[in-house]
Amino acid sequence: MLISSNRHRIGALLISTALVMMLAGCFTVRLVSPYDQVIDNGLKEYRQSINTFVDRMGKNFGKPDGTYEHNSGTYSELGAHVTTLLARSKINGAGLGCRITRKVTDEMFNRLGRDKVPASVRPEAHTDAGDSSGCTQRLIEILNEQLSQLEKIHQFKDPQKNMTGLRPATSKTALSIMNQAIDAAWIVEKAKREGE
Repeated sequence: MLISSNRHRIGALLISTALVMMLAGCFTVRLVSPYDQVIDNGLKEYRQSINTFVDRMGKNFGKPDGTYEHNSGTYSELGAHVTTLLARSKINGAGLGCRITRKVTDEMFNRLGRDKVPASVRPEAHTDAGDSSGCTQRLIEILNEQLSQLEKIHQFKDPQKNMTGLRPATSKTALSIMNQAIDAAWIVEKAKREGE
């Protein structure tokens, strides 16, 4: 009788241990989220579109083709593109913030320059529960904010030309800043693709 009772306890212990091990496998902590080719390709398309548009606005400063009024529809199109990417990134992320490996952070610092990596994806801004999808989401939120700011600048009426527009120097600076966020997001997506 004692042997039978011990067998049941050992059996129950083995089943409990197996159950705990299976559950532990379901709750692994991952810093790198699954790669999303739609976001990667969407960032490429957005970069091409925003670079072409802003460059054209700088070249057409002071001309009717460069005014905000003539180009307001482009902001709607670009905004729709960014908000679609943002919605996709929110689906992929758990909404727990940004956290990436030191290797990915170092690659950002090396490629973009430490001072050009957005503060919200630097190590000091990482959350313990965050993941790389949270970083992608934050970077796309930054792109959305930057597009909104660019639109406001474009709406400003230049007193010398008496029309709205983006000065060439403003266009160049805006593109540099926007491309930093796009490049940072690409680095995160590359890390996901490579499983880092």
